[in-house]
Amino acid sequence: MWNLWKEPYQDLEAQGMYKLRQSQYMSRVRTHIFSLLLALSMSVVAIHFYIKAARLSQEFEDQIGSRLLNIDTLTHDVIVKPIHSHNDEWRRHPLVDALKVGANSVEADCFYFPNDPDTIYVGHNTAFLKKEQNVDSLYLDHLYDMLEKANVKNDTSRKNGIFYTSPETTTYFYIDIKTKGEELLEALNKKLERFLAKGYLTTYDSEKDEFREGPLTIIITGNYPYNYISSQKLRYTFIDAPLKDLVDPEKARLYPAGKISIFSSASLSELTGSHKALSLFNGLSTHQLADIEKYISAAHKVGLKTRVWDTPKFTKSIKHTVWKQIIALGSDYLNADELKEAVSI
Repeated sequence: MWNLWKEPYQDLEAQGMYKLRQSQYMSRVRTHIFSLLLALSMSVVAIHFYIKAARLSQEFEDQIGSRLLNIDTLTHDVIVKPIHSHNDEWRRHPLVDALKVGANSVEADCFYFPNDPDTIYVGHNTAFLKKEQNVDSLYLDHLYDMLEKANVKNDTSRKNGIFYTSPETTTYFYIDIKTKGEELLEALNKKLERFLAKGYLTTYDSEKDEFREGPLTIIITGNYPYNYISSQKLRYTFIDAPLKDLVDPEKARLYPAGKISIFSSASLSELTGSHKALSLFNGLSTHQLADIEKYISAAHKVGLKTRVWDTPKFTKSIKHTVWKQIIALGSDYLNADELKEAVSI
């Protein structure tokens, strides 16, 4: 009799335990799923606010932040370095990014079209030119504003430059002309009149044979109109002389220092016959180094500064090695697209 009752009871007990364990398991599953969904929801919300904050920060920096930068905040603790900001218009903040690291030489590719006479476009090629990206909005307006602020309390004839730690240092602004040179220069000269009136520009007076360095020096490269510039009695734009030509005394005489030119430049391939570092692991080869040294020496002999561009970009190790070699040869300015890397050399 006892066994007849015991077996059904045991079955009911086993079923109850199974249902209990099953209920506990499902409860844990639901708890884990809820926790996972809660964590996922919180992550989505956090990512949303992070993206929104990043966008707001970028909009502030792009639209307002750069306008708040003045000499006190932009160059207060900056040491001026002989670095040339090549293709400067590609940077997130043209001019500003260069000045922040101490580069006192910047270059902008410029286009001029007679059907839009008041605008000098800035960009690397015609396909992406925009009217709002012009030499005034990206460069001249900022430069003029900074020079005005730097000279508020300056009553002397020597104007202060835009570097807080080195007000005596000039800033070189290269205009790389991509269209007809004379047309662009005529438009540029009108825009430079306000700088000239305040004594902010480096000038050469051909009648007095007098060179005067100002806080801003305009260098013309690319399609420069030699005859137009050399015919000016008061010059405030100077030609970037062809470095390779300076070994020829006759050609060098076309670019007298402080009168027609201040700088000279050439690509690595122009000077050595190759834009590559031919000594695979050691950068430039012995022959390349000898060629570059010859041209740098010729430029220095006639009083011109030098810059070598279009150097290797890959690998980073080779790029840095070549930079160091060119500096060691006595080149005056390091041509760089990567400013942070150039500062570390």
